[in-house]
Amino acid sequence: DKNRKDMIEVVVLGGGFAGVSAALALKKNTNPSQVHITLVDKNSYHLFTPSLYEVASSEEPQKNVCIPLHEILKGVEIVKGEVQKIDKEKKEVQLKQHTNKAKAKLATFGLENVGMFYDYLIIALGSEPNFGEIPGLSEYSIPFKTLEDAVKIRNLIKDKLKEKEVVNVLVGGGGSSGCEFAAELTHYLKKGLRISLIQKSPQLVRELSMEAAKIAYKRLLNNDVEIGFGERITKVYEDHVETDRGNVHKFDILVWAGGVKANSLFKERLKVNENLEVLGSQNVFAAGDVAFLSSNITQTVRVAREEGEIAGENVARKIKNQPLKSYKFKNQIFIVPLVGKYAVVQFNNFLIKGFVGWIIQQLVFLRYLLSILPITKAFKKWNKFEMYLLK
Repeated sequence: DKNRKDMIEVVVLGGGFAGVSAALALKKNTNPSQVHITLVDKNSYHLFTPSLYEVASSEEPQKNVCIPLHEILKGVEIVKGEVQKIDKEKKEVQLKQHTNKAKAKLATFGLENVGMFYDYLIIALGSEPNFGEIPGLSEYSIPFKTLEDAVKIRNLIKDKLKEKEVVNVLVGGGGSSGCEFAAELTHYLKKGLRISLIQKSPQLVRELSMEAAKIAYKRLLNNDVEIGFGERITKVYEDHVETDRGNVHKFDILVWAGGVKANSLFKERLKVNENLEVLGSQNVFAAGDVAFLSSNITQTVRVAREEGEIAGENVARKIKNQPLKSYKFKNQIFIVPLVGKYAVVQFNNFLIKGFVGWIIQQLVFLRYLLSILPITKAFKKWNKFEMYLLK
């Protein structure tokens, strides 16, 4: 673009919580006539993952958890594409091409991939399901990570319930995602669903205190979710798993919520300094699940947002030759929704449970939406998420 030849190019990779926060911070702290911001994501929408489990259980229409990126990032160029390679020496990001039409167009120029040059780069590509070295796991399970995963799980549950009187759903992993998903499925119990959960550690949601974890355990147990602690899945077959205790657990549907790993573009998470600059790279920052600053930091939505904001602001500061800001990890608030209008909320030594916890969860959702959308759109989207607070 001739109009941009003298502009500073900043590319943000990823439209999740870290990427969106980074782009918003960049937009706020730079001059649009001097700095051109591009955000790249394989989707054209920002996925509100805290409500993803509701899509999988049919409670939430999938469009409600997808916020178009162009509504959030006005003035930012949105490019839909998947990153193929990052060449830090050339300062170039190469994107995969998915359509035959696009491939044919590139072929006329003797090219295979789309190249995008940058002066500053923020990597916020998130994480992927971690299947580890467990034989059969990736083949016979459905991860719980993307919108496509949630829709696949929902459709499979519906199909299986038409075929069988009792459908066994086995959830691998008792972290927040596994617990939330298992809890949300309980409304299917009367239709013939049997829900089991395997957790290798001795408690649910390791980030919670023992007291809060016990509340989660009792809540799931009272809603007929079967829970097995201290077992690790070692092998997966088409209809059952084996564990390190020698036990066999049968399933019709296996949902894997047992952890994540760095984006497959990288061998491991990108090590960053306190300013979120990628070590050994020039003008490259990283935020969210893909970044590693300290083992003491638990990767949550809140951390991703905070890191993204600091990374975006630091790029703006670097452009202006200003001192960079350090990321300071704060005490986290953990919220785990558990069947209906009930949630466990833990902040420092404070513990809130029940309907009040659920209200706090909704207010946290609203606060986030107000930070990325105009007030009317934020309230409209919030109402769609939860079908009105006191319904």
